[in-house]
Amino acid sequence: MSIREYQQLIEAHEFLHESNQYILRNKYNTRPDPSCQVCNPVTRRNLPATFLRFWDWYRNKYRAISITSYTVENFEKASASINHETHKTYIKLIPTSIRYYSNTPSKEFSEINAELEEKFRSTNNFIVHTPLVQSEQDSDSEQGNI
Repeated sequence: MSIREYQQLIEAHEFLHESNQYILRNKYNTRPDPSCQVCNPVTRRNLPATFLRFWDWYRNKYRAISITSYTVENFEKASASINHETHKTYIKLIPTSIRYYSNTPSKEFSEINAELEEKFRSTNNFIVHTPLVQSEQDSDSEQGNI
């Protein structure tokens, strides 16, 4: 998904919220938005430490502002997945279930997916603590992403 497609998805979905807040749930399903906190709230109180490590790294790196139940669910499925292709599939669902400042992530989703896949690998699914290291900050600063 491109950033523009992501933004159009959010706009179309938010139009439904703004135009009729009493609209039936199946109407939202015609324009689903996995990043909508109204439709997909995080209801769990105690999120796993691995998810909290992921979120701390991710939100700083990609200018993210909120998560949904889909973010948590796909993170957990990716972490538990043994099959490499299934693991990659769940990882790719994570970035579009997150909202960003101005609805614009700091990089294209294809780049985020590749970096996220590498970070899952290098941290053993975020079991190993991974602060945003200086080399990542420098790399993003050079590209005008911070």
